[in-house]
Amino acid sequence: GAQGTLQMGGDDEASQLADAARLPWEERFKHSFWKARVAAYECVGKEAATAEDVQSSNCLRAFGDCAKSAAGDTNANALDSGLDALIAFLGVADEDYATSRAAGIMSHVVSKGMNARAKTVERATEVAMLLCELAAADVVVEALLKGTAHKVPKLALASTDALRLAVAEFGTPKVVPPKPILKGMSHLFDSKDAKIRGAAKDLTVELTRWLGPDAVKRDLLDKMRDTMQAEVREMMGQPGNAPGAAR
Repeated sequence: GAQGTLQMGGDDEASQLADAARLPWEERFKHSFWKARVAAYECVGKEAATAEDVQSSNCLRAFGDCAKSAAGDTNANALDSGLDALIAFLGVADEDYATSRAAGIMSHVVSKGMNARAKTVERATEVAMLLCELAAADVVVEALLKGTAHKVPKLALASTDALRLAVAEFGTPKVVPPKPILKGMSHLFDSKDAKIRGAAKDLTVELTRWLGPDAVKRDLLDKMRDTMQAEVREMMGQPGNAPGAAR
């Protein structure tokens, strides 16, 4: 009766989820009920654990087409699940997929994932690293650099940190292209946010480890205030380990 429709109780939720589970994959990944999306995202993780490749799984093939929306899920809990699904999926996906879809995925990774709680930022950062692993580093760098210029400090900081991690994990110039970073990050030195300035110093030091001080002098060191320049030179002077790509 009327009472039943008013009570969004467990029964109703269970039946909604059961109905959703019978829909085609595309509809499940874009379902209006966030818990139905989460259920579908969780299937991606299970499928990715056993699938040889994306093509051999209906679920994974469909998710590949919906990955961008998963990376920008509007519900915070579902976003975490969507990013987990994307991480699992990228473990099975190939370079062709990554290069054709990275721009769309990264636009959401930066605008949504990097602007979320810490655990979500970690997941978003891992998606960026996996796309670098699949030879889409140039697209990843471009999207993260855009993020560093965002007016929300948290998002700008997370994007700067992710750039540093990409350089540290994969190395430059071989995998991560140095030129766009050298040309595109000096605005960070004048950030009002001390954490962002700190992250920019760390990124400069990491670039220097790979490229040498001469390569970063004109684009980075010469654009810093004297105190920051002195701090960075001191950091560079510290006996760091010689660079070796982790991935």
